[in-house]
Amino acid sequence: MGDTVRIYEPGAPITLTASAAVTGGADVEVSGDLTVAHPAAGDSAKIVGSAAHDAILGADVVVFPRGSGVRKGTASGAIDAGDLLKSDTGGTLTPWGTGVDDASLVVGLALAAAADTESVTYLVL
Repeated sequence: MGDTVRIYEPGAPITLTASAAVTGGADVEVSGDLTVAHPAAGDSAKIVGSAAHDAILGADVVVFPRGSGVRKGTASGAIDAGDLLKSDTGGTLTPWGTGVDDASLVVGLALAAAADTESVTYLVL
């Protein structure tokens, strides 16, 4: 039986490669082998986490994985404190819809309200 080798510790930032330009603070999804990009459309179930910094195509980008801490992102539409959030086009955040959206799309819980395009503080789930 083979041994399991842990590459990253749970919750630790991971380094991947940007397959397109990435904006720091916005969500990124798996786009290929060890690569990430902003989701091209909303409702992505492939969200890895949030980019720690801006990165150009082909550059290394540090990603804070899902389930690790409290972060700030950009609201896409109005968000109320307590809203469950999902990633939207370009890695922005929008309210998750009960009975409309699949549970796998939830990426966080809003800790404060935010208007469209404003910064929103959220707990990463």
